[in-house]
Amino acid sequence: GATTMFRGELVKISAAAVIEDRYLPKGAPGEIVELSRSEIVVATGDERFIQVNGIQFPGKKRLEAVAAINGYQIKKGELFGSSEEKS
Repeated sequence: GATTMFRGELVKISAAAVIEDRYLPKGAPGEIVELSRSEIVVATGDERFIQVNGIQFPGKKRLEAVAAINGYQIKKGELFGSSEEKS
């Protein structure tokens, strides 16, 4: 897995996959560009995208994307890699 900042906390991305075969809106590196009931898609710096399938917040157990989206109310446009909190 990898670690990154999200909402001012260090989180672990425990499962992810590169997406290359879908048209997705461009976004800044680390920006959530697509969000569905079960999928978090993040832009990278090289015009590719990563589908985040598992995430672990500090002191919590690993969550599948659907549980993280619902439990943490993750929104399109939020940034991974940023130390700023989104209100």
